[in-house]
Amino acid sequence: MIEEILKKLEKSIESSGNTKKFYYEGLGMSGTGFSQSIERKTITLNNFIKLCELLNLQPSTFFLENKGNINNAMHSPNTNQSINSNERETNLLREENKFLREKIEWLESRLKNDKL
Repeated sequence: MIEEILKKLEKSIESSGNTKKFYYEGLGMSGTGFSQSIERKTITLNNFIKLCELLNLQPSTFFLENKGNINNAMHSPNTNQSINSNERETNLLREENKFLREKIEWLESRLKNDKL
C-alpha cells in the first residue's frame, strides 16, 4: 500500500510541471534528503501532507481505488459514478485509516529495533 501511494506521489510530482527543487525547498529539505525519504519510504506524515498542499491535492487523493492517472481520477466528473459520494468518502477514509495504521506499525517496529 505505501509503495503504491509513493508511486502515485512521484507521478504527481513529475506531471505537475514543477521541479523537484520546488517541492524539497517547500518542505525545507535538501534534494538528497527528499529523494531518500521517498526511496526509503521514510517520508513523514507532515511532509506528505505538505507535499499534497504544494501539489494542490487532498491527501485522500492517493487512496482512490482507481489505479489510473491520479490527475484524471481527481478531475474527471465520471470517476466512480456507481458509488454515491457517501460510500466513496467512507471508502477513502477506510483506505487512509489503513495507511495510517501501517505507518504507525512501521514506526513502532522501527522504534523497537532502534532501542534493542
